Amino acid sequence: MKRGQLYDVVEASRQLGLKPRTIRRWVFLNKISYVKVGGAVRITDAEIERIVREGTVARAQSHISSIGFKRSKSPERQATSTRLDTTQGQAGE
Repeated sequence: MKRGQLYDVVEASRQLGLKPRTIRRWVFLNKISYVKVGGAVRITDAEIERIVREGTVARAQSHISSIGFKRSKSPERQATSTRLDTTQGQAGE
């Protein structure tokens, strides 16, 4: 059996970018595999990799440009352009 790196709760939380209490909660709720060494909880590097792998979301391909999506004007911009159109028509009279 190949033995990997063991991290304490604080170091595991740093590796994952989480707070230590999140890791402790996961241990309490059995959401994360851990090793008890004496009374200390240790998280394996394989478990950290699993969490990252399972939490990774694949990037969706954007299809907005292929369907001809055009950004609409906000209500404020629509009101401004309507006012400009009507004032330009009146100025030419």
